[in-house]
Formats: sequence, structure tokens, C-alpha cells
Amino acid sequence: MFASKYLSRLASLLYFNFGSARRQETQAEPSDVANRFASLTGGEQTIVREYFAASAELLSLLNSISKRRRAVDPQQVLSRYEICEKAYIAAGFVPFMPGAINAVGLCSMEADMLDKSRLIQRHQGQNIAISHLAPVLKRRVLRQLVEEQVHVLDSSQGDRFGSFDRFGKY
Repeated sequence: MFASKYLSRLASLLYFNFGSARRQETQAEPSDVANRFASLTGGEQTIVREYFAASAELLSLLNSISKRRRAVDPQQVLSRYEICEKAYIAAGFVPFMPGAINAVGLCSMEADMLDKSRLIQRHQGQNIAISHLAPVLKRRVLRQLVEEQVHVLDSSQGDRFGSFDRFGKY
């Protein structure tokens, strides 16, 4: 319960702090907004795509836990998200909650779709603290795994999963 209140408070603070940046962005030239992803270096584009992919993967994990009570490789997903988030912040970008992917209707990693999402935000040196979301999300996932009695699957087991007999032989 505390974590959900914390997440909602964090999201509202992020929106409040970046609200002024969004207003400035809407006043910017349309070509600047439309070509934001294209103006990034190759390395920055890779970091952005990896962060978006890790966010989508984490969102998928959260949906799987809440809807199907199953989780595939939760530790791997959480570790990947944390690494990608650190690289994303270090490159000068502002992180977003993984649910924002669904909120903006992002359905592709194409450059024009990433630009239309308006999720790519540069940290412009504002006097705000950029906090890492990974620790909060990790606690949420781990709590849900325990509280909701989620069945954890390991993808490395492949089709051997489910054929385990009671004597420990495959």
C-alpha cells in the first residue's frame, strides 16, 4: 500500500516538475518535436530504444502478474530495466513510468512513433532531482510475487517445464 501511494505521488511530482517542460515543448517548432529521435546520435538512439524495450518488458511482467498470476524471468526483467534506466538517465534523458507506453499508445519502435509518443525528454539542467524508478518498481514486483502467490516461470527451462517428476528427474 505504501509503495502504491509512493508511486502515485512520484508520478504526480514528475508530472508537476515536467509540466513546464511540456508546455515549452508544445510552443516549440513542430519540426523540432517531429524529428527529436532522428536528431539523436546513434548511441543515444540505441539507449532510447533499449530503455523503451525494457520498459515495455517490465510493463508486460506487471500485467502478467496482475492478470494471469504468472511471471516469466522476473529477476532478469528487473535487472535489464535497471541497467537500461541507468544508461538512459546518464545519457541525459528523463525516465518515465512504464505505464506511459500504454497511455500514449506506443505500438512500435519506429522513429516516427517514438517521436509521436513525446516520451523522449532531455534533462535540460533543471533544478530537479531525477530519481531512479527501478528500485520502487522492483519492490512492487517482488511484493506482488509474494502476496499474490504468483507462479514464477524460468524461460531457460524451455519445454522441459512442466515435465518435472517428483523425484527430480526430467
